Amino acid sequence: MWSEKKSAILSGFFRILFALFRLLQSQTHLMGQVMARDAPPALQTLVSALLRAKLEIAIAGLDGSGKTTLARALQTTAGTPTTEASTSANSAAATSPTTPTIGLVVHAIRHRGIDFAVWDLGGQRRFRGDWLTHVRGCGALIFIIDCTDGARLPEAKQVLHQLREHIAVRDLPLLILANKVDLLSPAERAHEEVTAASRP
Repeated sequence: MWSEKKSAILSGFFRILFALFRLLQSQTHLMGQVMARDAPPALQTLVSALLRAKLEIAIAGLDGSGKTTLARALQTTAGTPTTEASTSANSAAATSPTTPTIGLVVHAIRHRGIDFAVWDLGGQRRFRGDWLTHVRGCGALIFIIDCTDGARLPEAKQVLHQLREHIAVRDLPLLILANKVDLLSPAERAHEEVTAASRP
């Protein structure tokens, strides 16, 4: 049952990315060169990446939030053979499903003729200083939050806000993914929904 839900969620995620790609690709034909030069830098970066039919996406979040799991699930859903380019000190750690990512791992994914390079950024404190370097060249940012670790939600919020303060990252399209919601009990889920709805 969970694998069917997971497949449906990931399929929907790819449909959103693909629709964004097609929309931006059609918009670039309508924009013309003069308007494209006047577009915000983030839009120019995203459009140029999409015109090359390759999109680089950074996945960031605290350690243990599920970044590598998402990247691998996207690869599996896309039917892409597992290929990873690792800049970590220990590439064996980058390929083990339970070992934290050391540094970063780049997952290559091809879906409906679009090449995605998914930058799986290590979430430990010592690697967070490098995030800006890797996120700058990407067309989008996915920030993953572990819903089961309520004690670290303020830390995740602070880290995301610090990353978004930089001008190179501020205008990037951002998806905040609440991960591991399925592990919460119905009462915990209801509490989280009420708490989120009452926030300003």
